[in-house]
Amino acid sequence: MLRRLSKADFALHLLLAIAGAVFVAFTPTGSFGVILLNSADVWPAIIPPSLLPSQPETLQFLNAGLLLLIALFINIILVKRDLIPNQSFLGALVFILLSWFTPASSFLFYGLLVTLLLLISLNSLMNMYMKSHPYSDVMTATISIGVASFFIPETILFLLLFVWLGFFTLRITAWREWIISIAGILVPYFYLGVYLFFTDQLWLFWDRYVLYIQNYTLLFRPVSMLNMITIVSLILLWLMVFFRVLSGIGDKLIAVRKRMWLVTQFQWAGIASLILLSYKSPMLLPLVYVSLSMMFVFVIYQLKARMLIYEIAFGLFLILAALGRIFA
Repeated sequence: MLRRLSKADFALHLLLAIAGAVFVAFTPTGSFGVILLNSADVWPAIIPPSLLPSQPETLQFLNAGLLLLIALFINIILVKRDLIPNQSFLGALVFILLSWFTPASSFLFYGLLVTLLLLISLNSLMNMYMKSHPYSDVMTATISIGVASFFIPETILFLLLFVWLGFFTLRITAWREWIISIAGILVPYFYLGVYLFFTDQLWLFWDRYVLYIQNYTLLFRPVSMLNMITIVSLILLWLMVFFRVLSGIGDKLIAVRKRMWLVTQFQWAGIASLILLSYKSPMLLPLVYVSLSMMFVFVIYQLKARMLIYEIAFGLFLILAALGRIFA
């Protein structure tokens, strides 16, 4: 099925992606739905939940638009880096389908917004390959991470686990890039600090960050049995795809290998951030789906694996995710 779908035309992929995004944005999420952001949460996000649209329908349309925008961005990266054919929209479609298993409402909004910002960082780091002076790309990549950490502070890990590891992958050893990466993280905070200073909110914002750190706990709230089984099926699918990529990437061109190593490093940074986010971790599930969707279509188009076992695992995950949204 997946092999046949990969050969379908662009229009069918796009139509299915739009339908999948609407399904995600306009259906509930089972036990994930009880994990909501509210005024009782110590939340240092620069856009607090109180500033989001009060009408659920408005937020649903916003989430559907963000989901499609991220899916399109993923597909552009895959096509631009020669990881999938130009006429394919399968990368976007796989990301949309994986996103069936996500929270809703403001939780989904924050996760999608941070995912979009970190995708900019991934694209910038890929642009650095074979450049002798990639200063602007380094700055763009780290500024994006800095802004993303305004909303979810744990994503600051992407500087260490993605950008700096990416420097080693791309063989960038000049001291300027390392200094620029640190400066890029600090630039958004500098401008934010200036704004808060002149609006007399600097210490209030600082206190919220300190309180967030002081109250941090690595605690995970229980989810329904159906969602737990869905998580297990997702981990199984990820393991199958990840190890297939590891076993097959050695035969590819060095440029392709480096790009896929960047994707896997993006994956590890996302998983680490998700774990550190504790009980709010469902918020960052879209970020994990970025790397999984990229690796999945890489297996389909580049490694040309026998797809039956992957179709079974992927289909099982989708069935469980859909049931969780409708009935859990």
